[in-house]
Amino acid sequence: MSKSTQGEGPSEAPAAWPGLVLREAARLTLADVSARTGMAVESLSRLETGAQTNPTWKTLGLYAAALGRRPRLEVESAGQDDDTECK
Repeated sequence: MSKSTQGEGPSEAPAAWPGLVLREAARLTLADVSARTGMAVESLSRLETGAQTNPTWKTLGLYAAALGRRPRLEVESAGQDDDTECK
């Protein structure tokens, strides 16, 4: 057993990043997206796997455009005071 899993309960697989799901649905490879964005395959892989935890809007925009999309920021409830309205 590796150090990272010793003493831990069952691990859940991380949810797939939406970009990865969209890329696979579009039947594009990382090489395809790399050619469309000018970004390195390695950088795209880190973005999709979550190893790149703080991508810039430019990076997200390039990736989204390669898939015929655009990035969107969405703010949702943290589960507290769901009925609170902004005034």
